[in-house]
Amino acid sequence: MRALSKKLGTAGLVFTTLVCLAVAPGTGSPAEKQAVRLPAVAGAFYPANAGELANMVDGFLAAAKVPEVKEPVALVVPHAGYIYSGAVAAHSYALLKGRKISRVVVIAPSHYEAFPFAAVYDGDAYATPLGNIPVDKDFAARLAKGPFIKLSSRGHVSATAQGEHSLEVELPFLQRVLGGFSLVPVVMGDQSYEASRALGVALAKLVKGNDTIIIASSDLSHYHPYDQAVSLDNKTLNAIEAWDYLTMWRSFRVGTWEACGGGPIIAAMIAAERLGATQAEVLKYANSGDTTGDRSRVVGYGAVVLARASGRPPGPVALSLNDSERRELLEVARRSVDTAVKHTAYAPAAPSDQTLLQERGVFVTLTKKGPARMHRLRDAAQTAISGGGRGCGGGGAPGSSFPTGHCQGTRPAGVRDFGSLALPPAAGHQAD
Repeated sequence: MRALSKKLGTAGLVFTTLVCLAVAPGTGSPAEKQAVRLPAVAGAFYPANAGELANMVDGFLAAAKVPEVKEPVALVVPHAGYIYSGAVAAHSYALLKGRKISRVVVIAPSHYEAFPFAAVYDGDAYATPLGNIPVDKDFAARLAKGPFIKLSSRGHVSATAQGEHSLEVELPFLQRVLGGFSLVPVVMGDQSYEASRALGVALAKLVKGNDTIIIASSDLSHYHPYDQAVSLDNKTLNAIEAWDYLTMWRSFRVGTWEACGGGPIIAAMIAAERLGATQAEVLKYANSGDTTGDRSRVVGYGAVVLARASGRPPGPVALSLNDSERRELLEVARRSVDTAVKHTAYAPAAPSDQTLLQERGVFVTLTKKGPARMHRLRDAAQTAISGGGRGCGGGGAPGSSFPTGHCQGTRPAGVRDFGSLALPPAAGHQAD
C-alpha cells in the first residue's frame, strides 16, 4: 500500500492516513487505483483495535431494547464519540438485526469543510478497523446528477488536520449488524432546503425494493444546559414524528432549533416519504449529561426510525380549535389592530390552553365584514376573516406561541398591508 496523505495529530492523538491506493502484488504501481478512505477518528471517537471495537458495539446493541418495526426505510442516528452517543445509536441499528440489507446510504453533514453540494464519495471503499466496505459505484454515479449532488471526495477526504467523523462513526455499527453490504457515502456541504429536497427526491427515484436503508447522521442541540437542551431536542423530535420537515427546516434556518445534520434528516424524511414510509418513531433520546454527569453544557442525541406502517399518511396533525380558542384568537386580532393603529405596544398574555401554546405559523387576513374562519395548512396555521379583502399579514416566528404569532400577523395586516392595497390605513373605529 502506498499512502497518499499524511499522519494527522490533534490533542495528542495521531490519526492515520485518509486515502490509500491498492497495488498489485509484486509490483510498485497501482493495480486499479483503488481509492480507500481510511479511518480518520479511530482511537478517538471509537477504539482503533478491532476486537475492542467489536466488543463495544456488540455491547451497545445487546443493551438496546427496541419495538418491532416491520419495514424500516430510514434511520436517524447520532455521530458523537461512542462513550457519549453509542448507546443511543444502537437503538436505531438494533432494528436492522436479521434483515436482508445489501446497500446502505449514509447521509452526513460536513463539519469542517464548506462546499455548495452533497458529495457522493468518488472512491472505491471506506475502511474501519473492522475492514473495508465497498462503495456502490454504479448507484453513486446515478445519484450524482444535477447541481446539488456531485461525485467528489470533498468532505470525505480532508486536507486539514481534522478528518470528518460524521459518516465514519456510523460504519462499525453497520458492519456488526449487517456483515457485508455496499455503501453509498454522502456528505452534505450544502444543507439548504433545496439541496436537502433534491437529495431526498433523487434517492427516492433510485431506491428499489427493501434491500436499501437510508441513514441520516446527526446530533441535536449543542452546548446548552441540560433542561434547555431537552426542551429544544423534544421540539425537533416531535417535528420528525409529526413529519413536519418544513417547520423543522424553518426552525433550523433561524437557529431556534438545532441539529448539525438537519439537512441529512430532511433529505432522509423526504426520501422515506416518497418510498412509502408513513410512521416516524423516536426510539431513544439522551444527551451527554446523561453519561458524563455534567449538565452545564450538553449535546443531544436521538435515534429515530422512519418506517412503512398502516395509519395516517405523513404530515403534521391538523389543527382543531374549539369555540373558546377561536374567541381568544379573535380578541388577540382585535386588540392587535386597535393598538397598531393607535401606535401603542401590545403583547398577548401567555395562553393557559395547551392548544394555543403550540408553535404555529400564522397568516391573517382582515376584512371589513364577515365571520371568522380558521383552517390548518401543511406547514402553517392560516386564519382568515372572510368577506371583502382588506389587508393581510404573516407571523409566527419559530419559537413563538400561536397567539403571539397571531398578533405578529395581525398588526401588519391592519396597518402596513392596507397601503399595498391602495387603501388608507385602518382608522381606530375600523378595528371594531
